[in-house]
Amino acid sequence: KLVLKTPRQGKFTAKALFKAAIYGNQTVGSGSQVRIRLLESLVIDGQTIPTNSLCTGIAMLGSNR
Repeated sequence: KLVLKTPRQGKFTAKALFKAAIYGNQTVGSGSQVRIRLLESLVIDGQTIPTNSLCTGIAMLGSNR
C-alpha cells in the first residue's frame, strides 16, 4: 500500500506499485528519510511524475525485514 501526501489534497492511499531505486549511499531504517529515483513515470491525481525523478519518503519496515 502506498500512502501519498500532496500539498493541496492532503493524504490519500493509492493501491499501486511502482519501480524505483534507492538513490545514492544511504542507511535505511524504519522512520528514516529515504531518497529514491523513479524507474518509471507515475500519474498521481492526474499529475505525471516523469521517469528518473528524485523523490523523498519515510521508510516503514516490518519486523521481518
